[in-house]
Parts: sequence; C-alpha cells; structure tokens
Amino acid sequence: VTNYGHDSVSFLNPATLAVEDTIGVPGEPFAVVASGDRAYVSTSAASHDTVSVIDTNTRTVIATYPLAFGVSALAISPDGKRVYAGRTGHDHVDVAVIDTTAERVGTIDIASGAGIGVDAIVVDPTGKRLYVATTDARGSQLVVVDAETTRVDRKVWVGSPIRDVAFAGGTAYVLTSDRSRGGAVAVIDMVTNRITDTIELGIGAPSQMTLGPDKTRAYIVDYDHVAVLCTLSHEVVSTVAVGARPSCVAVDSDGGRLAV
Repeated sequence: VTNYGHDSVSFLNPATLAVEDTIGVPGEPFAVVASGDRAYVSTSAASHDTVSVIDTNTRTVIATYPLAFGVSALAISPDGKRVYAGRTGHDHVDVAVIDTTAERVGTIDIASGAGIGVDAIVVDPTGKRLYVATTDARGSQLVVVDAETTRVDRKVWVGSPIRDVAFAGGTAYVLTSDRSRGGAVAVIDMVTNRITDTIELGIGAPSQMTLGPDKTRAYIVDYDHVAVLCTLSHEVVSTVAVGARPSCVAVDSDGGRLAV
C-alpha cells in the first residue's frame, strides 16, 4: 500500500490483517504493481517522476528508473517482464516500457490533443495487448497497443472520461464518470470494437473497478460505497457501505474477501 503523504510503502499481511513493515520510498508514491518478489512503485517529484523497484523479501528499494513527464497510471505484464507507465506531457501522452530483465526503458507514443491525459492502463491476461485509456477536450477513447510490436493497433471511442478498465474474455468493461451523467460502465466487444451495452450506475463519482476471480462480479468504488455489478445480467446486485470515502478496492484470489 502506498502512503502518498508519507513517502512510504506499507506491507500488509492479508491473512492476519496486520501491517508487517513500512519502508521509505523517495518521492510521493501513488501507484504500485507487483510480480513475484518485486514491487514497482511510481513516485512524483518536482523535477521528474520515477518508478522505484522494491525487493519484497528484503523490503528495500533496489533500483530506480527516472522518467520524464507525469506518470499517471501503472501496469505490469502477466510474466512480470515489462512494467508500463502511462505518462502525460504537454498535449501528448505516451507509455514508458521498463524491460525488467534487460533493465532498460523504451517508449510507445499513444496520442496527442488539447488537454489530453492518461486515465488508466491495463494489460490483457495474455500479455499481448496493452490498453490505454485517454481523455482530451473531445472526450475519451480506449487505445489498443500490440505489446510485441509496441504499435497502436486501433482506437475505440468511449466518450465520458474513463476511470478504469477490466477484462473478461474478449469483453472490456470500461468505467466512466462525469458530472452531468454520473457513473456508467461501457461494455465493449474487443473483436468488433463496439460498445454493446452501457450500464448506468446513477449519480456518483466512481473512480476504480476490479473483477472477481470468476469474472462474474465487478466491484466498483463510488463516492461512499462499493457497488457490486453482475457482469452476466449487467445489473448492480448489491452495495457495500463503508465509513469513509473509498479510493480503491482489491479482491483476493478466491473471491471471498475485498480490501477497500
């Protein structure tokens, strides 16, 4: 767990629900991905942003990758060999690709436009496709990148600002929200690149979403609760009230417990 205002990262034991350790990380950490015994944390500073590498066994920072622009989203390939950092510059967005084996950094140009930014970045379960959610003055789109050739393959227009993306088979669930419409989930067939359904969540400010292990439930962080969406019926089947404003949610491997 990143502690943005404390310049640190905490290690939580999900079985005992105890904080086992907290270590300092240079800069203000805000996103983290992990694979094996490595965790990758994005931090921001006045001069540049950085992705720091943490050895989760020794619980120390063992490497840093300075990156230009502002890192606003982070993802990792299923095999842990590539870390993708979505970056926002002046009217331009790209993705920095960290090869964790060769310890080098490449760049994928994504798009340009007035006020454009990267809202989310996701790797599909096969590791072959990278999905970058962007929003500019015209609206939002889901940019599909071939992870092997590092070229933009296609773009799917969505409209409202994208907050998060999740996948189940060949279907993408795109969480959006804006002031006039509230929250919604666009269901996109990634074979035809078409929105097949839009699930309205009502007035609120959803910010993050994750799917359960069997992909039949989506858990959506909203203003003061977590909404439970059935991906089969496309209906909100339950809500979980919390005593504060939630910012993110994770689900354990067997789907029996949420961490909010």
